Amino acid sequence: MAGPDPAPKKPEIILGRGDVLKPLHSVLSPQSSVLGIGIDIVETERIEQSLQKFGDRFLKRVYHPGEIAYAKSMKFPALHFAARFAAKEAISKAFGTGIGKQLGWADMEIRRKESGEPYVILHGKGAELAKKRGVSQVLVSLSHCKAYSAANAVLLSVPQSAIGPALSSAIEAPRPERPSQKERGQSAI
Repeated sequence: MAGPDPAPKKPEIILGRGDVLKPLHSVLSPQSSVLGIGIDIVETERIEQSLQKFGDRFLKRVYHPGEIAYAKSMKFPALHFAARFAAKEAISKAFGTGIGKQLGWADMEIRRKESGEPYVILHGKGAELAKKRGVSQVLVSLSHCKAYSAANAVLLSVPQSAIGPALSSAIEAPRPERPSQKERGQSAI
């Protein structure tokens, strides 16, 4: 009779620029804390109307060039613009500021890891606010369907001693943008 199966390997998490770090249970220490959470839902049609009415003016005000290129490469760009819009609203809610003087649209950028997982780059006032508040990581999740896009965001403070030097954070060091499905010669689903 065989003995029990070995314990499953604990999953690794990816923080910051996509560096593989310690498993989550070993990163989140008693000194770690959730600094804020935010959620947002947006009607895709509302974003579609803004795109039609304001065009490039709307795009350049709300999105970074990589976000625009990614969404435009998709079969239904409005879905992807709406998801990123919701993510930025969720991040601003997690900070407790909303979109405005302390945190603007251009201060946040939503990108994709090679795995497809979204991640956040904070620029300008966003990076300053994160450093001021001790935010070491912004986690974001996006979802969309034909009518709605939704996102949630979590601001984490993880002590540097708990994770080591690998977490230089997406706050300061962006990763290269992942090529779109169209650029890779794949069709969007």
